[in-house]
Amino acid sequence: MLPEIPQQPLEPLEMRMVQERSELSERCTELDQFLFNPVGVVLSEAELARLKAQRMFMEGYMNILSDRIAAVFREKNLGA
Repeated sequence: MLPEIPQQPLEPLEMRMVQERSELSERCTELDQFLFNPVGVVLSEAELARLKAQRMFMEGYMNILSDRIAAVFREKNLGA
């Protein structure tokens, strides 16, 4: 969970982190939906395992982005 949105404007890099995390979250949701209901697609066990591993790494990346964004928000709120 992210802290309160900062009062100070975000720098371009900070805005990009927020956008990237949002896009990654959407891709994770889409992959989850596919993994739990692969209608019309037959995957080998090996390919299914690769997709599940990919999803796990996407989650880790998303968590790191969330931590970075939270740190930026906290810093900007303390400096306001």
